[in-house]
Amino acid sequence: MLPERDQVSFERMLKNIFLRCDGMPAVINIYILGNITLLQRQEMLMQNKLEVQKKIEESVKHLEEINYKLALYELQKEEVRKNPNYNFKCHGLEMNFVK
Repeated sequence: MLPERDQVSFERMLKNIFLRCDGMPAVINIYILGNITLLQRQEMLMQNKLEVQKKIEESVKHLEEINYKLALYELQKEEVRKNPNYNFKCHGLEMNFVK
């Protein structure tokens, strides 16, 4: 068993690596068992890596969509600068810009 202070540091580190808190007791228990659980711990970490990569890919897609929409707003702002009476629809609402 780890000393209490080391146990707390260890648990914090695991929470950062293994984002699912519901699996924390199992991770701690197999870690304490030592080398006989090495392959099991490696597999758990690989699964966590795949989950994190999937979340990153989803976040990148969301970021690309946000950047696309921001670019559309910039184009619309340019149209408004050229023509102050320009009307456009934004999320179904008609927008009127007047200087």
